[in-house]
Amino acid sequence: MTHEAGRSDTVGNPQGGGDRGPLAALPPGPAAPDATPPEYRAWLEAFRRRIQESLVYPSAAVRRRLVGTVRLEIRLRESGELGRVVLLRSSGHPALDEAAIRTVEAAGPFPFPAGLPPRALTIHLPVVFELR
Repeated sequence: MTHEAGRSDTVGNPQGGGDRGPLAALPPGPAAPDATPPEYRAWLEAFRRRIQESLVYPSAAVRRRLVGTVRLEIRLRESGELGRVVLLRSSGHPALDEAAIRTVEAAGPFPFPAGLPPRALTIHLPVVFELR
C-alpha cells in the first residue's frame, strides 16, 4: 500500500473515532540508530514522539483486542512535507495498518529546525499497537 502526498536518504528502520494515550505506543529510541546520521538523531526522535502523541488506536480494534506492529516507509521532501507513506509490513490487521498511515499523513509537515540542513529523507518506522 502506497500513499503519495516525492534524492532521499534513509534515516530509520513505521476511520472513525479512537482512543489516545497508553493504548497506543511506539517502541522507545530511534528506529535504526546505525542508519541515522548523527546530526538527525534528535530530530528523528522528535519525529517519532510526534507520531506517538498523535496515534489513535481504532475503537473497533480495541474492542476486538487487536495488537500488532505496522512497518512504514515515510518519505519526506526537503521542505519537511510528506512525500509518501508505504506500508512495508502489515500488522495483520487492516484497521491498525490504516490508522498508522492516517496518523503519519495527519501529523505533517515535519520541518527541520534551524541549523539542521533540510534534505529529503526516507524513514523506516515501526508503529506498535499494544493494549495495556
